[in-house]
Amino acid sequence: MSGIPLTRCQFVIPFADIHNELGAPTATLLSKFSLPTALQEKADHYVPILPAILFAQAAQRSQGITDIGFPASRRLQFCHRSDKLRTIISYSPTLYVALQQVCKWASLEDTNLYMWLERRDDRVRIFSKLGGTAGMLHLEHSQWLQNVFVVHIVRQLAGSSGLP
Repeated sequence: MSGIPLTRCQFVIPFADIHNELGAPTATLLSKFSLPTALQEKADHYVPILPAILFAQAAQRSQGITDIGFPASRRLQFCHRSDKLRTIISYSPTLYVALQQVCKWASLEDTNLYMWLERRDDRVRIFSKLGGTAGMLHLEHSQWLQNVFVVHIVRQLAGSSGLP
């Protein structure tokens, strides 16, 4: 039996903030999906990813937002990563080593997140996959967060103008 995929509450916060800023009853919607209503206080706690994705989808639908994942991902910064992952990345001597470490330790952020690098000529591509999510709808919300995750790593090491 495989475990239940988990994500850090930190990644639910931007979706909740957007919903809340629009004046919607966010605590009620979080409770509906059995998510903590005090997300800021529990940012480093883990919650099942499926209710988190369903919450994001419900928030999007209820407020008529076209793609809530994009504005949510723009609210995240490097400092929102777990302490351990930030430390590992900060001590990496090169961007390539940092990306290798991100791939190795991605599950600190989402327990079912798998990342890997592929070299082609003079380029490196980074790939990600949420394991155990076959057939799960609305993964685009999580995919936005995964994409911006890599952008933050590049910018942390290459400077704020770095664009992968």
